[in-house]
Amino acid sequence: DMQKTVLDKKKQTIDPMVDQVKRAIAVVAKKKNLLLVIDRSNLIYGGTDITSDVSAELK
Repeated sequence: DMQKTVLDKKKQTIDPMVDQVKRAIAVVAKKKNLLLVIDRSNLIYGGTDITSDVSAELK
């Protein structure tokens, strides 16, 4: 079935990348002593942007 094939492909490709990004976020948050990290799209008013730090951690 096509839907199962698409879901299997997602698990093989996207899920590992998401896990890698989550690990990088955790490393950066720990280094900066952050208790909470919120995705910018869910934020009403800004705080500390760690995007560049997470990108560097992924390299």
